[in-house]
Order: sequence, then structure tokens, then C-alpha cells
Amino acid sequence: MSQYKTGTVSVTNGSSTISGAGTAWNTLSLPLYFKIDVDNSPVYQVGSIDSATQISLTANYAGSTAAGLGYQLTQDFTTNYGFPLPCDGDEDAGSWLSRSITEIDSTMNTASGTLNNDMLKKDGSVSLTGDWNFGSQTISGTGDLYTSGNVGVGTDNPITDLHIVDGAGSLPGWGTLAVLGLQNNDDATDAVGMCMIAGISGSCNIEFGDENDRNTGIIQYNNSSDYMSFTTNTSEQMRIDSSGNVGIGTTSPNERLELYNSGDSSELIRIDTNRTSENDVIGGIQFAWNGNTIGGIYSLAGPDTGNKDDGKLSLQTAKPGGTMVDRLRFTENAALFNNNQEDYDFRIASDTDGYAFFLQGSDGNVGIGTSSLPSWASSYAALQLGANTCLGNTGAYTVFSNNCYESAAGWKHINAGTAGYYRQYSGEHQFVVDSTNPGADGAMTRTYAMTIDNTGKVGLGVTDPDTLLHLEHASSPQIKLEYTSGYYATLGCGSTLFYINDPTGNPRFQMTAAEIAFNEDGLDVDFRVESDVNTHALFIQGDNSFVGLGGVPFYPFDVQTNNANDYAARIINTGDNVNRSGIRIQAGAYDGSGTTTYIQICDGDGTEVGGVEHDSGTVEFYQASDERLKCNIEDAQINGLDIINGLKLKKFNYKKCPNEPKTLGLIAQEVQPVYPTAVGNHDDMLTVRRESFIYPLIDAVQRLTEENKELRLRIEKLEN
Repeated sequence: MSQYKTGTVSVTNGSSTISGAGTAWNTLSLPLYFKIDVDNSPVYQVGSIDSATQISLTANYAGSTAAGLGYQLTQDFTTNYGFPLPCDGDEDAGSWLSRSITEIDSTMNTASGTLNNDMLKKDGSVSLTGDWNFGSQTISGTGDLYTSGNVGVGTDNPITDLHIVDGAGSLPGWGTLAVLGLQNNDDATDAVGMCMIAGISGSCNIEFGDENDRNTGIIQYNNSSDYMSFTTNTSEQMRIDSSGNVGIGTTSPNERLELYNSGDSSELIRIDTNRTSENDVIGGIQFAWNGNTIGGIYSLAGPDTGNKDDGKLSLQTAKPGGTMVDRLRFTENAALFNNNQEDYDFRIASDTDGYAFFLQGSDGNVGIGTSSLPSWASSYAALQLGANTCLGNTGAYTVFSNNCYESAAGWKHINAGTAGYYRQYSGEHQFVVDSTNPGADGAMTRTYAMTIDNTGKVGLGVTDPDTLLHLEHASSPQIKLEYTSGYYATLGCGSTLFYINDPTGNPRFQMTAAEIAFNEDGLDVDFRVESDVNTHALFIQGDNSFVGLGGVPFYPFDVQTNNANDYAARIINTGDNVNRSGIRIQAGAYDGSGTTTYIQICDGDGTEVGGVEHDSGTVEFYQASDERLKCNIEDAQINGLDIINGLKLKKFNYKKCPNEPKTLGLIAQEVQPVYPTAVGNHDDMLTVRRESFIYPLIDAVQRLTEENKELRLRIEKLEN
């Protein structure tokens, strides 16, 4: 037993980590046992070598915390049972020898014919080679028993890994995959079985798997709910419940056999066979009563028995006497009911009507909502829909009628009540009504309620529509557009007008040959036209008739806009003639007395800055000049005479009228260097503000007045 003792160690009470100084533990290998160089110190098994200077024990160190201690790492043991092997030079060899003897004594005990497997390896297991016969001995303990051969119970010649025999007869050849063999066949009536006993709330299981998953497949019997389940690929696929119902794809079957597909495209049931003749049975389901077949569903081979890629499905029932006949057959291109062409009715019932659909086997007539087909219906090869309603073909046209039919004498009422029919006739679709109600077999007075001609034109009240939708009425044709009860509008026309009325019948829009009128009855109703950028592009107030462009009007005519770098309105009277006038403003007293403002000019926030007014015969432009509107007031320092004298009067023609008499005026470019305040710029053209010359004229007159006073004084002095 060689020991590694190089360096010293540090130990901590309650910790499994041992730290070394001057050690090279990474050169060692497990198994290892650790002991401090102190008499009677316990021996610990090493769980892992962490590094050259650290190991971890399988249990926490129970001694006192200390450092710089001597130690022993023992690393030689017997091959089979792992007993320590003493070697020359080992320290504390007596303790190690005592430990070995104690372990041997505790593991080997064969008293009373008992082979106790605690004598085996430290892990409690034993590996057996060759043949072993335990006779009546008992193998006890908690360890494992290993053998490379077969094990026989009730036989000394086991054929499989585990061979259990209770009455051996002749032995057949075993398959090469057999691991477990159960045999009881020395008598022809012998049986063999395997019994599993589990708790009343537990389950008995047979599991199937491989090296990656031990229970990929399971057969389980659940004791608490008394059901058996079958699992493949770790998912339950089939269950037989306590009442015997079988479910495939479901864990709660409600019928003897219930199939459930969770949504993939695979078949629930597939029957595959090889047949060589058409109508050979591929597979099917038969239904019997007390052993007598009374019906069935069958899959039959189709006509292409070579490629075998077509087929038929047949639903059959038994006639009296047991003969099976086709009632419903599906082929590759048809669904055939009553394929045997017998007098056999076909009926579909609803929850409220036993004859929701009825096909009469004797003559092929069809009833929907009825089984009583009157004699006149046979003239249509008819489909009768409920009471007094029929869909049929007379030969000349297809007709759908209500409470009427066509006889040799024309259209007749079936009985009392309003009658009508639809027919396709000469390329037109005609909807005809009759309100005369003459009673049964009375002649109809036909009125064409609607006609659709062969070009798609629709006529209401007219048989020859000349537009896509043509309405005609003897008094006043109207269209009613209703949203819900009480919310509707009426469109109509008379002999001379077209109109739209509101729900109360008041006219909102009328158009005649002479005018278009909105709100004809004069009610307080606004008129508004929206654009893509303004909800009040045009607005007429119903209470005061104010008209607004671009907003709600506050004046009889109100234009509101936000048009950058442009004007709010433009008025053009084109025609290239002097008789094309511009704007006419009529206001004020009839006799022209008093002061009337014709135009008021305001700045952006609405403050008045000027305007045009008439005052007792004089029309003049005025400018706001109230001191309350001004600031930074001071005396002007200009020389009006210099400005006036610097101006040059010119005579000229405008280029548009070069042949007219010349006009007297100024040139803006000549005024600009003399009096720039009087020159403006509009649309890149220079203008002259005439009113600006008032102020230098005032200054010039004032200067001349003062000069005149001085001259008069000088003249007076000279005269005296």
C-alpha cells in the first residue's frame, strides 16, 4: 500500500475541501483515501482531485481546523473487493491492516446455507462466470448479481437470458431476439401467463425503449380508473376504458370504437387490397340485426383496374327478403341515388319539417317543404317549394311561380291570394305580379314588376328598359334609401322635375328644366360642400342665407382662406372690350346723403387700416390715422419743395394702347431716387402711391406760405 505524503495540508472543520502546500496531487488517480498523521484519526475517501493543491472528500472533515499538518494519501487496493494493500514504509500500517480485516469480516458471511451478496464488491454487486447452481440456498442483500450466461428458473438448461419453466414439454426453436422465456407445456391444455400486481391507485406497465429512452413505448393498465393504454413514440395512441369503449387518438371514447385525428392529413382508416375486376369489394362495413345483414358501406373497384387509381363508394340497404341494393353510389364523376331505378323516395328532414327536401321516386318531382305535389305540378317536371310555390320548365321557358300556374288558357291562380312568377323568356328575365286576387283558377292580370333584358338593362315597371336601370310609374316613380326605420331619403321624378325629399317628405333638392333648387320649402337647413382639405368649401346657412367660402360665414358673403403668397379672391370679366365691367357695389341712402363705407380694409388681425367711403356726393379713399394707433411720433424733417421740384411730369401711352391719347403722369423709376416712399413693388412691377405726394405738397405749401409772409413784410417796409 503505497502512500503519498509530500508537503503539508490545511483542513477545516465541516468542509470537504483539503488544501495542500508543496503537493502534486494532479499526478495521482482515484481511488484514494485521506488520513491526518494523528493516531486514531479517521480515514476519508477522496471524491475528486481538483488540482495539484486541492482535493475534495466524499464527506465533510470532522476534526479540528488546522494548517501545516502531515498527511497520508493511500492509493493501493485489492482488485476484486478494494481492500487496502499495506506496503513497506507505510505509516500507520497497523490501522490500515485493522481496517482491511474489519471490512473482510463484515462482507463475508456464509452461515446457515445463506450466500449474502454483501460479501461482494464495495458497491454490493457480484459478477458470476461459468455455471452456478444455488439449489435451495437464498441470495439475500441489497446488491446486484451479474452473470454473462443464461439464468434458469425451474430448468437447468436455460435457453434465453431468463428462462422460467413450470412443466416443460417439447421446446420449439427460440427466436434470436428472445431475452425472456416463459414455458408451461408438458400437457396440451397447459397455459402460461405473467401476472403483475400493483397498488390499487397504481398501474402495471410494460415499457419498450432503447439506449436513449427507456419508455418510448408503453403498455399500461391503470388500477384506479381501470383502463388500458398503449403508447408509441412517448405519446398515448389508444385506450380501452373501463366500459370497453376503444379510443384511437382520444383518451375519452364515448362509443365502442372512436377515432380522432388531431388535424393532419392522414387517413383515420385505410383498407388496401388487390382486386382485378370493376365493382369488386375493396373493403367495407356491414350492419346486421340478429345475424341478418341489413345494410352496409362498401368501397368498390373502379373501371381502371390496371392503374388502380379510381374507385366507387356504395351505400346499400336490404330489401325484404335480404337482397342488398344500391341506395347511394359515388363514382369518379357522379353521385347516384337509387342506382337500381326503383320506386324509391328520397327525403331530407329538418328539425321543424319532415319534408325539408322531398324527391318522389315515382315521377321524379321534387318538393321543398312539402310532400304533397298537386296534379298541375307534373306539367312542369316540377320542383314545388312549400305551399303554392313551384319551380319548373314548361318547355318554352323556365318559371318560378307563387300561387299561380300556366294552363292552356293562360296564367291561373291556384287559390285566393296575391300571385306572381319569375321566368326567363326570349333572353329576358321577367318578374310578373298580379294583385287582382280572383280566387282559385281565376285568370291573372299580369303586371311586369321587373325585367332584365339580354343586355343587362333592368326595368322596374317597364318591359323594355332603355338604360341600365329604368324605373317607370304611372304617377311618380320613386326610390327610397333607408338606413334604419325612420331614417331614409326619397328620390323621384314627375313630369317636369327631379327631386330628393327628406324622411318627412320635405323637398331638399329639386331640378327642373329652368332651375336647380335646394331646400325648396325654405326650412332652416344648411347647405355644405366639402373638399379634400376643407369641410366648409361652400357653406350656406339656412337660418340667414349667409354664404361662406372656406368657412362658416359671419357676413352675407364671407370668404375665408389661408392662401400664402396669393390672393383670397379674383374676379374676371373677360371679353377684350371696354364694356366688360368689374365690381359693382350698391349701398347707402337712395338720395346719396350721409356717409357710407363701401370698402373697409383691415390688416391680418382685423384692425381697420383704411377704406373707400361716400360722403354726401364725394367718393374718397380714407386711411386710418387715429393717434391711438400710432407711436414714436415726431416732426417730419423733409423739404417738400425739393421733392416736388425734383419730379418730372411726363406724357405717355401704355404699351397695350399705344394709339390712345397720351396720359399725363410720372415714371416710377424717376420718382424712386427723389421720393422712394412713394414707390412700391407689386408682382415685380414698380408702382407710384399718389396719396404719398400729399405730404410733401403740405410741406411745400407751408414753406411757400412762410416765404410769402416774409416777402409781404419786405414789400410793406419798402412801400412805407
